[in-house]
Amino acid sequence: MNLDINVINFMSEIKCVPLDYFFKFFTHLGDFGFLYILIGILFLFFKKTRKTGATILLSLIFCGILGNLILKPTIARIRPYDRLNLPLKIKPPTDFSFPSGHTYGAFAVAGSIHFTKVFKSLPFFLVAAIISVSRIYFTVHYPSDVLAGVVMGMILSYVSNKIVNKFYKSN
Repeated sequence: MNLDINVINFMSEIKCVPLDYFFKFFTHLGDFGFLYILIGILFLFFKKTRKTGATILLSLIFCGILGNLILKPTIARIRPYDRLNLPLKIKPPTDFSFPSGHTYGAFAVAGSIHFTKVFKSLPFFLVAAIISVSRIYFTVHYPSDVLAGVVMGMILSYVSNKIVNKFYKSN
């Protein structure tokens, strides 16, 4: 927990208007998972990317079930801005902190693209990383929430890729 607080304190020290705008743009990319779902659906329309689209959507379903329905209400971790009484520059989230949904969604997409090898995945990982850092910057997540989101998104995209590959091989 000390490392979490130290990172949040560091982020508070570097806050400035240009970074506020920069991170606000990226943090809103992950709001409600719309962009993640849209990418998955768009990939379904093209034969070359269909398996990737299926992998993305399946991993997002797994992330939503595990993250939003099981872990967040079970662990019930209070968000850092509430716990530390910090000002908030974005709309306050209505659920608990652990794990970061923006992060596991972003890494589910990046991981799915990586594991299906349909595109170069580095740009997707870069965007996922910036989204993740933005959640710490705005004090809506602890670094450990974000780390858990990275691990969860990567593992569930890997598992989803295996399931989708088995489905495609059997058909």
